[in-house]
Amino acid sequence: MLENLTGRITRLTRFFFFTLAVIVLGWGFGGAPPFLAGMALGLGIGYIGVVHLAKRVHRFGQAVAQGDRLPSLGTFTRLALVALATVTVMTYPQHFEYTGLVLGLVLPTVFAIGDAIYTQLKQGK
Repeated sequence: MLENLTGRITRLTRFFFFTLAVIVLGWGFGGAPPFLAGMALGLGIGYIGVVHLAKRVHRFGQAVAQGDRLPSLGTFTRLALVALATVTVMTYPQHFEYTGLVLGLVLPTVFAIGDAIYTQLKQGK
């Protein structure tokens, strides 16, 4: 199971850096810098949140298998990260846009779900 988790986190990291590179290129050459800055901020916070959740779920699964006390899944930590990003956007609205932040926060989760679906379909064939 750990190999599967490591592979998924590796694919998520590749996606993160590829998407971040596209955002930086768009930020440098294209328009809408506040939107892309918000998207970069959201993507970074979303990536940290998804990787944190993956590691916590792995730890939770180990605790269940061993019959130990169940650890939390770190919901408060992820909510605090999103709150930090939101406060940053509210403090500097001239540099960041809310729409980009929300889209960036959702992208890593969407990719992780898509990766899980693709992996399941690939193993089923």
